[in-house]
Amino acid sequence: MRFWHHIAVVNRIKPHTDFDGDIESGLTKMMAIGLGKHTGAMHYHRANIKYGYYSVITNVAAVVKQKCKILFGLGVVENAYEQTALIEGILPAEIETSEKRLLQIAKSSLARIPFDQGDVLVVDEMGKNISGAGMDTNVIGRTVSQRERSPLKPSFTRIFVRDLSEETHGNAVGVGLADLVTRRLVEKIDYKPTYINAITSTNVEAARIPVTFDTDREALETAILTSGASNAQACRMVWVKNTLKLDQFIASEALLGEIESKENLKILEDLGELSFTEHGNLTNLL
Repeated sequence: MRFWHHIAVVNRIKPHTDFDGDIESGLTKMMAIGLGKHTGAMHYHRANIKYGYYSVITNVAAVVKQKCKILFGLGVVENAYEQTALIEGILPAEIETSEKRLLQIAKSSLARIPFDQGDVLVVDEMGKNISGAGMDTNVIGRTVSQRERSPLKPSFTRIFVRDLSEETHGNAVGVGLADLVTRRLVEKIDYKPTYINAITSTNVEAARIPVTFDTDREALETAILTSGASNAQACRMVWVKNTLKLDQFIASEALLGEIESKENLKILEDLGELSFTEHGNLTNLL
């Protein structure tokens, strides 16, 4: 009896957190970074600095298809609620063309914060289970590396992250995307996996520790004070659970007019003033 070894490449097709292109995160990236394991990922990420993400992953994937027995690809596209919306089997010769098409579907389905500009963004939690970058850069409008990104929207002057998710198990890669964090977040960081991720991607900026405060109140007051808003009432603030859960969010009164002008937004409740616990932390509302 004879046996043949083949490779089936499976991945979600979605916008990448570090670069723009007609192929980003998907089967092509999996053939380069994924099949390369840690050693290959480190090598290709270093090459990205000189040659660019897009050039590296597409050229490596082309060689992989020539040298390896790729049987087929399985592209998965999710909707705005992180639910599987589409699964497509793809022959090796059609991976490039199909992935470009599926990426456009994925981009059109990506949940986003519905404002182009804001002063303060409050994020309850970040983590690897939420995004490979800790927070989806396509949602917060910010990336630690500007090497291959065009200007992103929304644009927030200050980003305040309150905590790490339990599922990230201390991996805080991407914390450098924030301007302000809490002491409880910093005390949960497991620096070994955080540094491994940051170094492997060559974005050591992703592991930088932002300005740290003991309480939410101190962090939020500082965020508003340094945001450019003339006062707290004028501050355009958005508060989200994380960058995956965007079907409901909290917005300050300064955004009320813009919210009312958008047909796809609905005000569910007037929450009044923000409330804090006796320890100076926000009362969770999301």
